[in-house]
Formats: sequence, structure tokens, C-alpha cells
Amino acid sequence: MKNSMMKRYKPQMILFLIIIIEAIIMMGLIQHRNYIEKKQAEEASKTAETNTSQENASGENEGETGEELTTLALADIPERSADDSADANEQDGVRIVCIDAALGGYAKGNTSDTDSGMSESEYNLEFAQLMKQKLNEKGILVYMTREDNDAVDEEDRTDLANNVYADLMITLTRDSYDGTDQKSGVTAWVHHKRPQSSDDAANLILEALEDAGARVNTVDAGTAESTADDYYTNENCIGPSLVLGMGSVKNENDITDYEENKETYAEAVAQAIVDWMEDQGL
Repeated sequence: MKNSMMKRYKPQMILFLIIIIEAIIMMGLIQHRNYIEKKQAEEASKTAETNTSQENASGENEGETGEELTTLALADIPERSADDSADANEQDGVRIVCIDAALGGYAKGNTSDTDSGMSESEYNLEFAQLMKQKLNEKGILVYMTREDNDAVDEEDRTDLANNVYADLMITLTRDSYDGTDQKSGVTAWVHHKRPQSSDDAANLILEALEDAGARVNTVDAGTAESTADDYYTNENCIGPSLVLGMGSVKNENDITDYEENKETYAEAVAQAIVDWMEDQGL
């Protein structure tokens, strides 16, 4: 009877076994598919992270290849608190330079007698823009007291440097000597008390310019007229500052040398600033 039942239900048993085997195979396939999908998702995630890192690195490198770094709009810069210490700029972890192209607007200064016929104001702005480009290439954040030919009050110039916590403020200017060799060349002025950080920055810049082929003078304290007085920016800038006189606008040799080497000189000044920042631990 037992054998009779086995024979009777054998087809059903075989079918049941087939169903179980197919179910096991199906479950295995599903698990394998889930495993593959999980691995693909992990690989996609890793790829996305890699791409993001590369994009971030590319964005950082763009700042090192000439693209202008982002600065706050002037209207969005808060006024510096009177309680802030003089070295508060050193604590923000950002390398910031404020470039002040002297004159502007109705104040054009003297005009070169060379074919260019450019004014002091125009030369100052041109070199400021070149310096900004070179500093941006080195990852330095740059604020300009003027980007065009607008007139800017002296107070607004130092307010900008102070409010953005600039690590260094450089005012670019031109002399107006009559062209004698004795009075040509690049000069730098610092506050009459010769603060060490400002003095170090000025000396590094002049040394770099001399190495680049420029005729340079010494770092002077005070102004061209008096060692007891100071240029407005040196007197009122909270952080380190200097005035950089890029030769005489009335000296043909100075102007010709500048026009032939301005890119080289801008690079030299920018690198000197970076070297100074590293020496300062910025």
C-alpha cells in the first residue's frame, strides 16, 4: 500500500521538489542581484566623492591660475570694532592684502612725457591690477580701494583695509622728480616709528624688485618731505602698511623700465608679499 501511495503521489512530489529548487535558485539570484546593486552603488558613491574632490581642487587651483578670488561687496563689510586688537588680522586664518592705488577721479597727478602720456593715477591703477592678478594666482585675497578712475577719500581707503582685517596694506604711488638719475628708482615708506612687520615687508619687496632688475632706493620712514610725519595710510592703517613709490612719472628711464617690465615687477612684489606672510606665520 505504501508503494502504491508513493507511485500515486510521485509526480506531485517531484513537482514540489522542482518548485523548492527553483525557489532556492530564485532566492540566490535575488541575493546575488542585491549584492551587485550594492557594490555598484558603493562604486558610484566613491566616484562621486572623487569627482567632487577633483572639482574642489580645480576650484582651488583656479585661484592659483589667475581667476579673481571672491571678496565681499564693500557694502557688506562690517565696521571694525574699536575693541579689536591690532593683530586681530593674524587670527582669521585668511591671507588678505589691501591694494590702494593712489589718486583717482579728478586727482590725476602729473603726466608722463613719454608716448604713453599716462598720468600718475593711471599708472598706479594699472600696477595695482597687475599685483592683484599675481596675488590671486598665489591664493591671496585682495581688496582694492579703487577698481577704476573713481575718486576715493583717504579715510575710506584705510577704513577698507582695517574693516577687512588686511594682513598688509600697500599704497601705490608715483614720484614727480625731474628725471635726474639721483632721484629715480623705486622707494618704499613706512610709518616714522618703523614698525618691524611693515619694515620687513618693505625691505623684502625692494629686494625682490632689485633682483628682478629694477633700480631701487632704501626703505624710508615718514614721508618724502619729513621723517617725523607720515602718509595718511601708514598713519591710520591698524595692521602693517607701506607706501610703494614705483619711480618717477617724469623720469623717462623709470617709465620705460616700468612699461617693459611691469609684469615681472608685479610678480616680484607678489612673491615678496607671500614670503613676508610666511615669515610672519600667516
